Amino acid sequence: MHGQVYRAAIVCTCLALGLRPMVLEARTYRIGYNEAYPYNARSADGQPMGFVFEAIREAARRSGIGLEWVHRPGSPEDALDGGVDIWPRMIPTPARQQRYHVTKPWLRLSFCFLTPREEGGRLPKTSKPMTIALDETQGIANTARPHLPDRTQLTFEGIAKAVEAVCDGKAEAAFLEYRLAMEVLMHKPLRCQGMDLLPVPLADVDMPVGLGSTKETAEVVEELRRGLEQLWEDGSITRLQAKWFYQPPSEVHAILQGIDARRNSRVLWTGIFLLVGGLAAAAYVGRRARQARLAAEKANAA
Repeated sequence: MHGQVYRAAIVCTCLALGLRPMVLEARTYRIGYNEAYPYNARSADGQPMGFVFEAIREAARRSGIGLEWVHRPGSPEDALDGGVDIWPRMIPTPARQQRYHVTKPWLRLSFCFLTPREEGGRLPKTSKPMTIALDETQGIANTARPHLPDRTQLTFEGIAKAVEAVCDGKAEAAFLEYRLAMEVLMHKPLRCQGMDLLPVPLADVDMPVGLGSTKETAEVVEELRRGLEQLWEDGSITRLQAKWFYQPPSEVHAILQGIDARRNSRVLWTGIFLLVGGLAAAAYVGRRARQARLAAEKANAA
């Protein structure tokens, strides 16, 4: 009986600490990516590169998960419905969560307007742009729609064409993920070379991003998500941020928040189990001491 209780306590403690075995199918999983530098992009020699690529590659290596990176310029839905198992950056929406598996966030994206600066000044030429250019990515459209309900939204094929629409006067601003806007400023599209563009951060617009996958690959991406947390804990994520971003980003704070919450929960449950175990041990020792004392009293009485 005592052995069964002891084993049950060990199992409960391990579960509380998050120590659970993970058995994954020994195969190579196809992970898609598109052009979203510096997160992920295809290099001149056709190989994947970027912050997301290096972080997930290392998490997969540590977890023993085989990955094949496949360049897919379309949407995450097109990729996951077309033979890809995993998508590295997926904004969770109700429709997506019904069809696919999306992990808890490992990135939190911020957004901005990229708009012309007033001539000779420091402020945007238009304080409240009403015609907004978007790239055709579904996640961007889903983000912009509820936050900009009173603006005219024009979609274009890719980020470069959306920014060129601003430079050509077709739109007053482009709605972009902030890091991508910074990259656009470093490498402007051809028709924007002479345009002074200003990124205007949108304080109330941000979006959590998880790892997306098919339903069948859910356990694999959850294991990758845990691997990304380990990269944060040992400082690897910080080093990759310094390598790929021009200024210190805040997008990976979702990982740290998740780690802190889980760590606090584990500390609490560990304390509870240690307390219960200590009380049980004290009760057991006290019971044995009483039994020994009674046995001694009976022996003396005899």
